[in-house]
Amino acid sequence: MIIQCRVCQTKYRFDETKIPTDGAWVRCTRCEQVFFQHPPLSSLGEPLSKLEEEIDKADTPDQIPLTAARAVDMRELSKVPDLDELDELDELDGVSESPEARPASKRVWIWALGALLLVLLVGGGSLFLFTPYGQLAMKELNALFPGLASFTAQEAPLPVWPAQVKILDVRQRFVNNALLGNMRIVEGVAMNTSPYPMARIKVRADLFDMINTPVRQSLAFCGNLLTDEELGTMSEEQIFRELANPQGSDVPNDKIAPHGTIPFMIVFIREPPGVTRTFIIPATAERLLAP
Repeated sequence: MIIQCRVCQTKYRFDETKIPTDGAWVRCTRCEQVFFQHPPLSSLGEPLSKLEEEIDKADTPDQIPLTAARAVDMRELSKVPDLDELDELDELDGVSESPEARPASKRVWIWALGALLLVLLVGGGSLFLFTPYGQLAMKELNALFPGLASFTAQEAPLPVWPAQVKILDVRQRFVNNALLGNMRIVEGVAMNTSPYPMARIKVRADLFDMINTPVRQSLAFCGNLLTDEELGTMSEEQIFRELANPQGSDVPNDKIAPHGTIPFMIVFIREPPGVTRTFIIPATAERLLAP
């Protein structure tokens, strides 16, 4: 006979002679569902005939005997055997398994894999946010697994500390623009003081008033320079678009060797009154993993 689970619909082949005439509680080995299995009708001929005779002899409903099947329904579930304990059950060939019938062990593996991916994502994000620790971790991994060096060399450049860029030869001047008025021009040189090549160095300038309060800020990528003629005729949009080229329009900003330098220019338009000090710092830079 074929026994089918009431929940996951998994089917089993089972010897019907092993089931008592009053039925038995069984447990599905797939989804752990417990259900009552009645014997096939062909094996109930004699018990049913006897029960019908007792019902015919009864004068009132109270005199109808408690059936064996009813007694089985009242057994404690903690003593119910699994299906495979009643007999060695084989899953039918070709019977598809529903999603609900997925073994508990598979669900445990799925949860474990999800937890591992979460830990990797959190750990990777932490290393990305805290750059020095991320670089240290990559260095240790490359030492343990040399094969990672060729893989990481193809990844995007890593940001480096701005302190590894030194600002030199800062000077300021004013250029008059026919539409924008007087503009403050801050120029200088950025030096790569790290032992590896850098790219996309960006510099920031802050203007302070007499009480040391910042009143204006401007940024520009190194390697973008404008002549006085260009500064006097360009629009505001054109000026800042030229200074925002990360590759450098006049001097390449894609590879600055160790101890190499690259010029920069920062422009302030419509400067507020009362500026007394200009402060220049490196904003961002990227480390080139491949020499």
